[in-house]
Amino acid sequence: MMLPSFLCKPQYYLMKSFLFIISLFSLFIGVSVLGNIPGGGTGTGQAVTLVDNGNGTVTMANGIVSVLITKANANITQINYTYNNGGGMQTQQLLSGGYSGGKLYWENAGFGSGNFTYSVVANNGDYCEVDLLAASSTNGVMDVHFSMLRGSSGFYVTPIWSHRPQDTTMLDMEGRDNIYVGSIFNWMSVSPQHDFETGVNQPLVPAFISPQEDELVTGGPLEGTYFDKYKYGMDFGGQNGGERVWGWSSVNDPTIGFAGKNVGIWHVLSNVEMYNGGPLKTELMEGESAYTLNMINGSHYGVGQAFVLANNEVWSKTYGPYFVYLNNCTNTLTDSVQASRAMFADAQAQAAAEQTAWPYSWFTNANYAATPSRGAITGQFVINDTYNPNASASNLWVGVVQEPAVSDGVYDFQEWCKPYEFWTKTAADGSFIITNVIATTNYTLYAFGQGVAGTFMSQNQTGGNPPWLHNLPMSPFSITAAGDATNSLGVITWTPTRVGPTVFEIGYPDRTSGKFQHGDDWFTGDIGPSPTAPSPIWTKFLDYPFDYPNGLNYVVGQSRWGADWNFTLPEVINQAGKFNGTTETITFNLASTPPSGVNAS
Repeated sequence: MMLPSFLCKPQYYLMKSFLFIISLFSLFIGVSVLGNIPGGGTGTGQAVTLVDNGNGTVTMANGIVSVLITKANANITQINYTYNNGGGMQTQQLLSGGYSGGKLYWENAGFGSGNFTYSVVANNGDYCEVDLLAASSTNGVMDVHFSMLRGSSGFYVTPIWSHRPQDTTMLDMEGRDNIYVGSIFNWMSVSPQHDFETGVNQPLVPAFISPQEDELVTGGPLEGTYFDKYKYGMDFGGQNGGERVWGWSSVNDPTIGFAGKNVGIWHVLSNVEMYNGGPLKTELMEGESAYTLNMINGSHYGVGQAFVLANNEVWSKTYGPYFVYLNNCTNTLTDSVQASRAMFADAQAQAAAEQTAWPYSWFTNANYAATPSRGAITGQFVINDTYNPNASASNLWVGVVQEPAVSDGVYDFQEWCKPYEFWTKTAADGSFIITNVIATTNYTLYAFGQGVAGTFMSQNQTGGNPPWLHNLPMSPFSITAAGDATNSLGVITWTPTRVGPTVFEIGYPDRTSGKFQHGDDWFTGDIGPSPTAPSPIWTKFLDYPFDYPNGLNYVVGQSRWGADWNFTLPEVINQAGKFNGTTETITFNLASTPPSGVNAS
């Protein structure tokens, strides 16, 4: 069930199941289902052109999309989109009126000199690629590639960070692109839970005793609510199915006299192997002042913080190519919810199409592994748990990661930033296949999930072990991935650590909080009586003393973890504005007192 072709362009759609489309079912019965094409278009139409404007900028265009690139800093200051959604052919400059003038700009994590050298990699009519490279004497290289295909409804971005033999120690790696979108955009879409109108240039004031970037909205559609970029961070593979697309739409709001353009701009990921922190890594995606960003490597939410490049260490990583996708829906669709969801659904279908083309055949770079340099790894997990013989290996996260050079004492893949990570989930019978693994040796296989506590780790790490419970197989092993080949591991037995039978459980060990109270609405804040008398509860953990006025006492056999165990055990604020710790109690009965020396887990 997808949207009809007259609603969104390009007019090609891939069958895909999205949570929120159910609400639109009655509108779109009986439509044909095709498939979005990687690149967002047909591959036909006007040739891609590249024009040097003689003023330090170049224009890359294909008749649908035109971008103005500044050579000196690898910024894009114009994204022009030409389309016809029912009112004749028109062109919108999608960054016009945006914050700071509207632009795509970079935070380079300290790499490079900040001054870029421009060169043309390819320009043949079907494909154009330019390279902007910022080298330095001792602090690495930042290399940004912009690419465009004939007929494409967007452009690709590929940043590459490198550390060379002559480079000094570097301690931080927080790099990203930021796109300040234009003043026509008023609807944010990150996930089915984070999909709403923000308004345009909404008035903001600082929130009550909160992080610096948390603000109270005092006008517009979100009046009286709290808004900050941390509330709308999502994970790349976890409980929301993995967010591979996020962005903004321009839609109508007749209540304030705003005439939307029914166009959208989106970050679209074709792969997440280059992101740090494992499959549950959460990062920033949208924020106030109408921007979308790709947190290419970051340490927000306490994950992905281990990044120390030692003096003379040789390292390089390619982040992408990823797609900046532009789309539109018919101008006859005047309802803001329907229009925004139509464009979001199309963008999600585009993300699915991009994934089918990974790795891209058209991108050639010494730091990018193409198909011949990638292989597959298959196997089947079986859990051998003495006290839980029915333990299921279904729906486990399974991944291979090559241990990086460690000079900071961190041996946790959830903190590593330097290696690529390749993850998938097991089927109902515990079987799995990990595709497109870059060919090399000495990968470690990891697994975790709700069927068993702890983490499977196929071999000990060099120099130290992770700070969490892990189980090795009886015969530890490393894994080799070979290009154009499949490495079959056969049956892998995971025997979890046990000191005795389980007495009780609160939740299950899948490393997500959605099962607990407020685990599915943690990002919301309470609305006050009015914008001038706001509630001080700007986020759900501050509800803790109201949810548990007598303290949290979980009674095994009576309490339910979805209602009686909080998603976080926080510090709470008192009337003086000080944060104090909390104490939680778990109450349970045993049929008899355990004999001395007997353990349970």
